[in-house]
Amino acid sequence: MLFTENEARAICEKLLSYVKADDAAVGVGSENYGHLRFASNAFTTSGARENVNVGVTVWIDKKRGAASTNEIDDESLKATVALAEQLARISPVDREYMPTLGKQTYKPVNGYVEATSNISVTARAKTINDVITACEKSKVVGAGFHQARGSAGANATKNGNFLYERSSLEDAVKLASILATKRHKKLKSAEPILSFLCFFVAKKDLRQRDDPEPC
Repeated sequence: MLFTENEARAICEKLLSYVKADDAAVGVGSENYGHLRFASNAFTTSGARENVNVGVTVWIDKKRGAASTNEIDDESLKATVALAEQLARISPVDREYMPTLGKQTYKPVNGYVEATSNISVTARAKTINDVITACEKSKVVGAGFHQARGSAGANATKNGNFLYERSSLEDAVKLASILATKRHKKLKSAEPILSFLCFFVAKKDLRQRDDPEPC
């Protein structure tokens, strides 16, 4: 589950309320991720994960300390801030330290699509099955990796800045190759890999091909 702006802001404010250092920057993030891998024109693996993360960076007398966690209960947040401050006290002076940003104004960016972030297992399987079917009809061996990700998070500073953003990404990568058998002895390497629906495939029999043809 991705953080809403209100949820992300509440965690950032809570983190900053625990800070006793001279300056601080905090960040929270959340992620939905899923993938499906196929090879030799068949599904091989499928998986999903959800994750959250919290990061705290503080400066005490211009000495820097940082800590992170993937727990968002109050005690974990307090412990993360305390660890960052403990590390800052025993660290050398950060010669590159500059005060964190004060309040800024950001233009809204629409980089999030719900259907991409939360693509269903059924929809993903149907899409990849269509690719596999097309590979089989074209007499090619296909392999690939499809992944979709949604993320949401925020950053805030002790000096008053706050930024929330969401994004989504869908990615289809990859590869297909053929094994050089005895009848391919004259091949030094596989010919250029052909593309089909964002996946890459190679002809089964390349003996008489100088240039690839579209799938």
